[in-house]
Parts: sequence; C-alpha cells; structure tokens
Amino acid sequence: MRFARTSGPDPPSIHLALAGAMIICNGPASNASLEKDLYRRSLISGQSARLLCCYAYCSSGQGDSTGDVTVGGQEIIAENGSILAQSEPFGDGFAVADVDVESLWGARRGMSSFHVEPTPQYADYHETMFDMTIPDHPLMRPVSKQPFIPADEKMRADCCSLAVTMQAHGLAARVGAQNADHLVIDTTNSSVTNTALAVLAVARFYDLERPAVPDMYVAISQDAQNGQSANVKLIEQLADALGLPLATLASARAEQQNAAQSSPEHPVLDIQELIGDTSWLIVNPSDMTQLALGLTQFPFDLGRQYGINSQIAHTFVPVIPRQYAQECADGNLQTLLGAICDPDNELHIPEHDTVSMSESAELGPAVVEDFYLDGFLRAQYRPAKTFALARQAFAGEYGEHELPGWMKAFYERFFGSQFLRHSLPDGPRIGSAGLDLRDGFMMPTYAQSTLWMNEVDALLNAATK
Repeated sequence: MRFARTSGPDPPSIHLALAGAMIICNGPASNASLEKDLYRRSLISGQSARLLCCYAYCSSGQGDSTGDVTVGGQEIIAENGSILAQSEPFGDGFAVADVDVESLWGARRGMSSFHVEPTPQYADYHETMFDMTIPDHPLMRPVSKQPFIPADEKMRADCCSLAVTMQAHGLAARVGAQNADHLVIDTTNSSVTNTALAVLAVARFYDLERPAVPDMYVAISQDAQNGQSANVKLIEQLADALGLPLATLASARAEQQNAAQSSPEHPVLDIQELIGDTSWLIVNPSDMTQLALGLTQFPFDLGRQYGINSQIAHTFVPVIPRQYAQECADGNLQTLLGAICDPDNELHIPEHDTVSMSESAELGPAVVEDFYLDGFLRAQYRPAKTFALARQAFAGEYGEHELPGWMKAFYERFFGSQFLRHSLPDGPRIGSAGLDLRDGFMMPTYAQSTLWMNEVDALLNAATK
C-alpha cells in the first residue's frame, strides 16, 4: 500500500506501482468544482487500469471548506479500470469495496512490459510492515456469472459488432497472405450457433473484399444433408439470405455417386481434394471453450485452416448473432437468427472422445465451464478461489455439491487436451484471453495438473461431508 497524488505528467503512483505497490492511496486537498467529480472518476479509473492496481482516492472533507473554496470529500475506489465503489461529493456515505489483489498480480505477471522491482528498496522506497486483522464478511463486490459477456447493454452491442468486424478483417489478412482462391466454411462438427457466427463473419468479409473476393462456400457434409435436420435447414437458409453459396462435403466415392447432382450453384466438394489443394482455405467454426475442453478437432491440415471463432467463449457465441438480428432491417434474417440462437447451446462430449475423464467427473453447463475458464485463463485463480466466487455467482441456481464436480471435469479436460493446442491454426484475437503462445498463454504442452487436481479433490471431499 502506497500513498501518491494523481495528476501531473509523471505522478508518483507510476513509480510506486513499479516498486510493487498494489493498493495506492491518494488523500489530496482537492477542491470541488463543476464536472470535477466526473474528471476524477475517469482519471482514477484510467490510472488504475494503466498501473494494474487498486487506486483509492479521498479528497478533503467538507469541514475544510472556506468562504471561497469548497471541498466535498469525494471517495473513489477503482481496480484495473473499474470503479468498485464511490461516494458523491458533499455526501454522507463512504466508499467501501473488496479488492482482488490476486487478480492484479496475475494481470501484471501476464504483461511482459510491466517490470516490477524485486523489492521496494531497489526503487529507493522505505517499506513498513504491519499486521491487520480483517474479519470475515460477505463478499461485497458483484460476481458476474457470465464474465465473457459485457453486462452493459451499449458496451455489449459495441463488442458484438466489433467482434464480427475483427473476424472479417483477420480473415481478409489470412486470405491475402495465403493467396487463397477458394474459401469454405466446414460445418461438419460444429454447432448451429457457431456455424451461424462463422457465416456472419464471412459475409462481413465478403462485403469488405467484394472486388477481389475468392470463391466461397458454406459446406455441409453429405451425412448431415441426408439427415435433413432442422439445424441444417436453418444454416442453408441463413447462407441463402446472406448470399453465400452452399456446397456438399463428400468423400471421393460419394462425390462420384453425386456427380450428376453437382452444379456451379451447389457443387460437391471432395474432402481429399480440399486437403491437397493449397488454393483452398478452410474456416473452422470451433470456439474457445470447445478448444479448451478438447470437445472439438481440426480434421484437416492445421496450416490450411482458420479458427474464426477460436478466441470467442461459448457463452458469448450466440449473443453476437442475436445482437446482429436486433440491428438488421431484414425481417427474414431476424427470424432465422432468432431461431438459430434459441436452441440448446450446451457443451457436448464428442462421440469419439480423445480426452480421458474420471467416471465421477461430469461436464457442467456451458455458463459454469466458461466461468471456470475465465478464472483460469484471465484471472489465474486457484481452484479454491474460483469455487468461492462460483458459489456466489450461481447461488440459488446450482448447488455446492454440483460445482466442484463440474470443476473437476474442467481441469481434467483442460490439462488432458493441452497437447492438442500446442499448434492451433490462426484465428483473430478477440478478447483478453487465448489458448496459445500468440495470445501469451505459455502453459507447457504436457503440463502436469497435480497441484490443481489436489485442490479440486479437497473441495470435493469438503462438499461431500
């Protein structure tokens, strides 16, 4: 904990943070003026984000006012860009908040450009040690059960639009680098919502690159077409509404049998030909959660694929088409996207599963598994802390006996499939979390899960008593 001022081109808070301070306190004799409270909030919020710290601000109280200068005793507590608590100027309340110091340490460790001195003494600061007893109390800070989805409606809409735009521009860069003449969306092992998002992103790419766009197809496997499921029909209708041609993925033998049915408007594509022809780029719609838990595979050459949804969490995937439907003027497209986003969007273990899982472990709801994924990837929490936060986030919805079992399945599948992710295909970085070295995730290919699983087993034992 350190004390500093906020303003100026080189405030002491910068040097304090680089000396290791995690909680910076500022108690200035700052006067009140119109709009100054808004200025303080933005300044303190931004400084806490810049320094990856908690910034606690308290200006002089009302008793220090004079006849010509008034002070309002404004209090603000900000953590890594978010204002946790604040009291209004000239008010009677206090700003009180829980500070997540562990997540701040994790954020600093994950930023290679944030270099902290080994000790405060190295930075010419004096360190005073003290003891402080903090009584147990209920957690005051809100815990979102959907950490990958912005809670603010305006921010959520902006993020959805930006995500599709980023996907389109990333795809454009990949097509240009590969000099691909043909592009195909492989829907074989993808859910209907993941496929819909990939189709929307490719359609946006088509709008960007219309003068020099390659041949593009939404490819549906022959087995899926023969099944004539409702989801296949929805994807076919969506592709048609967006002006993207359909194609059938088939083996060489099946292609010969269906040669008479093939046409320029709806070709039959040979799977082996796609693998061997470098002019083709295959778009894989698998999302980040499926990749994290080993629930999906890249059946073709990794170097020829583009993971267009690989940086988007499973719970956020349906939010984007739903937002797209709200903003588009096409009534038919609105109806289609609404029907696509309505079905069950839970996670499913594939029929030919390659990840070992204990008999007692069971895959949980997608919203819970994404909560665990956020705690592990972004916040870098221990299992016990993630469980404590999950208890609060899902209180009244899921029991304390269910959450540890689902957590065990998460860690087993994550570590059990880590070797599959050591060479993931390209994909646009959308959020602040990722699964490979390009995103700063440096877990070894054959990482050992012993420490995590021991803590999860202790939680399971405590839950069964």
